[in-house]
Amino acid sequence: MKINNEDYAALKNAISGALGNCKVADVAANYERVGLSEKRLRWDLLWSVQNIVRQPIFDRIYKYAHDDHVDTALRRIVKEISV
Repeated sequence: MKINNEDYAALKNAISGALGNCKVADVAANYERVGLSEKRLRWDLLWSVQNIVRQPIFDRIYKYAHDDHVDTALRRIVKEISV
């Protein structure tokens, strides 16, 4: 994974914070029910993070990585916070 550990942790914390009391499994079940993909879920979770939190993380990450790298990190984050 190209995303460094610091930025990965920041993404994970931001997404976990945005979820609040919601469980990823519940959100994923709703997405599946209406035919939305797992990739859409991952990116919607990311975009649910407030811009003031998300933008500084993006500013750092996009200096050395691109969307494919971010998606790999998001896949791992969703898997970890789903446990």
